[in-house]
Amino acid sequence: MKKIGIVTIIGDYNYGNRLQNYALYAVLKSLKYDVETINFKYMNCNVKNRIKILFRDVVVFLGLGRYKRNKKFRDFNKMIPFSKNIYNNTKIEVDKYEYFVCGSDQVWNYHFNEFGDNTLLKFSQKEKNIAYAASYGVSSIPKEYEEIYITGLNNFKSISLREQDGQVLTEKLIGKKCPVVLDPTLLLSREEWDSLVKSKIIKRKYILVYVLGDKLKNIERLFGNNFEIIYMNDRNNKDIYSCGPNEFLGLIKNAEFIITDSYHACIFSIIFEKKFAILDRMINNKKHMEGRINTLLKMVELNSLKINSIDEIVEKDLLNKNIDYDKCKKIINNEKDKSLKYLKDSLNR
Repeated sequence: MKKIGIVTIIGDYNYGNRLQNYALYAVLKSLKYDVETINFKYMNCNVKNRIKILFRDVVVFLGLGRYKRNKKFRDFNKMIPFSKNIYNNTKIEVDKYEYFVCGSDQVWNYHFNEFGDNTLLKFSQKEKNIAYAASYGVSSIPKEYEEIYITGLNNFKSISLREQDGQVLTEKLIGKKCPVVLDPTLLLSREEWDSLVKSKIIKRKYILVYVLGDKLKNIERLFGNNFEIIYMNDRNNKDIYSCGPNEFLGLIKNAEFIITDSYHACIFSIIFEKKFAILDRMINNKKHMEGRINTLLKMVELNSLKINSIDEIVEKDLLNKNIDYDKCKKIINNEKDKSLKYLKDSLNR
């Protein structure tokens, strides 16, 4: 069986990151490939760095909720085959693989430590290199990085992007208009995701708040009388904070309403056909990474669910607003066909 190596961001205990990695693996496997994720380690394996890792693990253990959460992420990763560890001084056995697929997630974000030769697949030949739903996470590139991107992008056989901002940026850098495709999580069916959901954690009716930017205020004032408010990032609630990817899916599926600035929480709200509101991610009162959510909401025609403040949930009556998910599914299925065609064509299938 022919082999594919996925290159994505793997070192972060992040729900969307792990779920998109699993989804891309599952899709490529369904196309009859032997698939594994290249297990890049961005530290040299020396004594100094081993001490750093040990110190980090002790700190994590002392914060028990975080320790349990990280263990659940490691357990989830067991469903995704990985290559042997690849350290900075380890050579990849390129000849073992027919293709390398880079994506999805922010593999081309120059702010990230992972960005560089590996995520631009410079270790491999152009005819093996495919980008699927790659994201820059930004809408512009500093001048000093342009040549790095231009050289790297020109070493890809085919490129697709996750956001329209990325499409514009790629065309500006290398003069090619590459397609925008679905995030891998949208290539799997609701039934496939249902099979990964753990049993209900919370028996009462609740509103799920998963906000990665600036902290929200006044949620209890508006909704606390009718619903329990569950904050995903509340470190004091160890039962919630220790959730892994499977529980994350369940918390979204079983919520009465979701308030989020997370791209993948937005995606899974759509997959599970939930009522939700989406905020721009604000960090120090500045918008952050809004391009991916804008692309998604525009595609499924749900821009009306975008809010600037919590009060708009009441003003727009979003708790009671029905979403036309039949229409959403038709749009997504059409985009899914195009996304899978891109992938199959790139793989010469």
